[in-house]
Amino acid sequence: FRLSFYSLPGYKKLKDITRRLEKDLYQFEYNERNNIDAQIVSSFKWETKQNLKVKKLSLKSNQIIVIKGKSGVGKTTLLDNIVGLENPNKSNWEINKNNYLQKISGKKINKEVCSLIAYCPQENVLFEGSLKENLLFSNAYNDDKEFYSLIKYFFEELDLSNIISRFSNLNKNINLSSQPFSGGELQRLCIIRTLLRNKSIEIYDEPTHYLDKATAKKVIDFIIKRSKNKILIIATHEEYIIKKADSVIDLDQ
Repeated sequence: FRLSFYSLPGYKKLKDITRRLEKDLYQFEYNERNNIDAQIVSSFKWETKQNLKVKKLSLKSNQIIVIKGKSGVGKTTLLDNIVGLENPNKSNWEINKNNYLQKISGKKINKEVCSLIAYCPQENVLFEGSLKENLLFSNAYNDDKEFYSLIKYFFEELDLSNIISRFSNLNKNINLSSQPFSGGELQRLCIIRTLLRNKSIEIYDEPTHYLDKATAKKVIDFIIKRSKNKILIIATHEEYIIKKADSVIDLDQ
């Protein structure tokens, strides 16, 4: 579900069908990319009644927040609660969007909060489709020149230019069994997918897990460079990333 967080093609259709079966499910709406781009979040507050190590956060734009801790300490669980994937009825959000303050709780979470967030989970997954479809998910780029220009730029910056030579036609379906990607390639492709969503809040769960130190540094520096005017949350135990943070939440304490 983290992978399809407000982005998997056909997900709205699936939710509509499910909602007819269960009346109390949350509203889940699809927003066009151009509408989302106009949403500027200057502050984001979250509070929960759940029994978690961290029960509230207050975040501002142009801020990098790192959630650190050993494997299994609860970093992913915390992220899932912050974005409303777990126990949304026990959380409250306060969002200043376009200079308009919204207080949100429970059933409004999917519509109001999810549309502002790009979530890159630990699970790096591609599906049987074209590379373009995998990278875009539900993102709408009306101008192919803009899309291909961005892809070329992202691939060069993240040392993935070899993929362009392997897949000269991004619209052609990929065979994941005969054309496998390495763990590091998968991770960077999923990071590009997150960057293409161009949201006000970006969340990365262990984004350098499969990368060597040199590549990891390059990737993190690129993510941070692209995060101007955004809220950036990274769950990690990597010291290099922790030193880049404006605020650190230590779940080991």
